[in-house]
Amino acid sequence: MKQNIGNKLALYPTPATVVGTVGEDGKVNWMLDEKGKPDYTKLKPVLFEMPTYKYLRTGDIIGDCVKMGKAYGETLKYE
Repeated sequence: MKQNIGNKLALYPTPATVVGTVGEDGKVNWMLDEKGKPDYTKLKPVLFEMPTYKYLRTGDIIGDCVKMGKAYGETLKYE
């Protein structure tokens, strides 16, 4: 059953200071991408949820959007 809950402010990105170390290879320990981009599975950004006043950690990989999109597109071809 669907229910419209109206407009709600729910999740807020929380400003954060990231502290890391630089290894002997010159790489920052939370940046394990060869292009120097942050590795969010290690960094785990934080969200603040207003209704429950809780902090939530993000960073777990739940899927590859390109592969999931292609698979979904394939299902549409046969409908």
